Amino acid sequence: MLNILVIDDHPLVAEGLVSIIATLEDEVSTQTVSDGARGVEVALQCKPDLILLDLNMPGMDGLEALGLLGEKLPACSVVVVSASLDKSDMQAAMKRGAMGFVPKSASPDIMLSALKLVLSGGIYVPPEMLDFSGAEEKTAHAPAPAAARTRLTPRQLEVLKLLSEGKVNKEIARVLDCAETTVKAHVTAVFKELGARNRTEAVVNAQKLDLL
Repeated sequence: MLNILVIDDHPLVAEGLVSIIATLEDEVSTQTVSDGARGVEVALQCKPDLILLDLNMPGMDGLEALGLLGEKLPACSVVVVSASLDKSDMQAAMKRGAMGFVPKSASPDIMLSALKLVLSGGIYVPPEMLDFSGAEEKTAHAPAPAAARTRLTPRQLEVLKLLSEGKVNKEIARVLDCAETTVKAHVTAVFKELGARNRTEAVVNAQKLDLL
């Protein structure tokens, strides 16, 4: 049984998140709380597997709640789901231990993929909200667009596209009808070719090279 807690003071948003969560697994238990302070209390009582947390709420704002949750429930993954598109909000949330930051404007498919990625141990950050300071140093070893298209095989480009959609290795293997070990090999090759250290950086570098 997957236990998920939604902390959001907007009923329509909370209902929408519950609907998306229901498709994650056959057995999912979901609770919703509309107050930050109460949300922390409920989390300490039920110790959920995943928490979806809004930033702006009555009682206690999301960043304060995030700090307390990280201190009291370090094993619990928290994903911030916010209407804010401010990079400083995302950076503040990630510094406080959030495992993901998903804009409320994201499509249900992106939201679902982000949650699956976090549940599998990954971190989700919207590529458009990344801080590009120092991007030249990070991508110094990335190939030129034409060279990258030559060196990345058609299958690796397929894997790259699926990575950009937030799919985890197991999902990619299912889509491409291949073994998960094969997908891992392709992902490693894509990272190396794009000079990336993780999935988000690979997607960003690929976008800068006009590969997506």
